[in-house]
Amino acid sequence: MMKRSLTRWHAPALMLAALLSIDTSVEASVIHWASPVDGNWTDPTKWDAGVPTATDDAVIDPAGAYTVALFGSQSVATISLDAVDALLWLQGGVSGHVARGSRTWSSPAAPSSTPPMD
Repeated sequence: MMKRSLTRWHAPALMLAALLSIDTSVEASVIHWASPVDGNWTDPTKWDAGVPTATDDAVIDPAGAYTVALFGSQSVATISLDAVDALLWLQGGVSGHVARGSRTWSSPAAPSSTPPMD
């Protein structure tokens, strides 16, 4: 029986096939505001999985009256403000799709006064 060895063409082809099979896509995560308390967007302890990034969907949905304040800029895939009594305070800008129920608006939005929180 004849023993076969890798030729100089087989090794590069196998390496290319291995590289092509690696999934390098970044999947969006759905990250929720953790509890119905006032807080700054950039505080990772206020979110269930850290501060949302440009590939994430941010969801503000705990029932209750509270303010989520964003000072500066932040990029997210989407923001869903699903808590009826919650307020999303934007001072600076957010890039991404912002929705509350069936309403959608564009950003940046810059209120002229400070939010009602510490």
